[in-house]
Amino acid sequence: MRKFTSLFVGASMLAVLISCGPSEKEQSLTAENNRLQSQVTTLQAELETKTAELTDLNERLSTSENQRVELDEQLETAEGQLSGLQEELGAAATERSALNEELNSVKSALDLSATELSAVKEAEEIARDQLGENEDSLATALSEAEVAKQEARNLSSVVQELRAALDEVQGETGQDNTGQDNAGQDNSGQDNAGQDNTESDVDGRVVALEQELAVLGEESQARELEIAALQSELAEVQIARSMADAAARQAEASLAELSATHEAAVAELGSFTAERDAAVSKVAELDEELESVRGRESVLGTRLVSTSTELTEAHTRAAGLTQQLAHLLQDHEELEQVTDERQAELAAVRDALEEAQQEVATLTGARGIYTVQPADSLSTIATFFYRQGALWPQILTANGHLIDDPDLIFPGMVLIIPQAE
Repeated sequence: MRKFTSLFVGASMLAVLISCGPSEKEQSLTAENNRLQSQVTTLQAELETKTAELTDLNERLSTSENQRVELDEQLETAEGQLSGLQEELGAAATERSALNEELNSVKSALDLSATELSAVKEAEEIARDQLGENEDSLATALSEAEVAKQEARNLSSVVQELRAALDEVQGETGQDNTGQDNAGQDNSGQDNAGQDNTESDVDGRVVALEQELAVLGEESQARELEIAALQSELAEVQIARSMADAAARQAEASLAELSATHEAAVAELGSFTAERDAAVSKVAELDEELESVRGRESVLGTRLVSTSTELTEAHTRAAGLTQQLAHLLQDHEELEQVTDERQAELAAVRDALEEAQQEVATLTGARGIYTVQPADSLSTIATFFYRQGALWPQILTANGHLIDDPDLIFPGMVLIIPQAE
């Protein structure tokens, strides 16, 4: 009975309340709801605009990052090439200096060999002239010796003839003396006197011829000694000439070898000069490319700073939307009845917030997003995604623009889930 009485009293009070119209609190909540609905509509439009901007920023940021990575690689490659070319240029300069020294040494040796060759040729000319003179002197001495020998042979023949005649006269004289011993003594004195005169003349002539022959023999012997000396001197001159010819041939061979070495050194120096010029040109090109890359990197850095600023603004907007969502949820909890229209508004705010957070997650390279459920905590969320609840500080850091206290997250809150470190 008492239960029915309570129900009747409650029904009566409800009838009174209905008949009196909505209470002042309900009217206030309805007005606040309308205001919030209008604000949500405005925020949703703004969120759509910012979402489009964020998408564009995401694309630009991704492109800028790719370009920056590519430029960093190009810069690193260019710096490596520049360093390598500078080392090659230094090595080429060192080799060129060594080649210049070698070339100067070869030139000095070439000049010295040319001087020596000239001296050898002059000595050879002198030796040839002396050899010619000695040959002429030898020919003259041989001719004179031959004449002297012929004269000596002639004189010897004359002496022999005279000796034969003298012997014949002496024989005849002896026979006459033997046959005329008994003929008379008056004529013998006169004949003996005539014979003595004839023999004296022959003996004088023979002695003169023998003296002349001795002189010619001495002259012939002197000529032979002179000829022997000239022949010895001629042999020495011929040996000297042979040595001079050999030295000249060796000097010419050395000169040819040095000339070939000089030409090879000049050619190699020209090659190194061309390589050095090419390296210098390449270094200049790399310097220009490096300056261009640095300029583009500076532009990309500026754009990255701008994009980072816009990302920070996007974080701020996402934080604002989260706060508004928290207020709306709190207001809805205070309402006795939530209409379908209000549910749709809450869903729209959640969708907008999820879209905004997804864009932020994409810009930051995060794993994705997650909507907080009842009884969730950062630790349970970390356990779900990472299998380690102790990694919840990483989620807190990624959502620092939304969470001030890790214990004050609420259902419906949209969190960014970063990549596990």
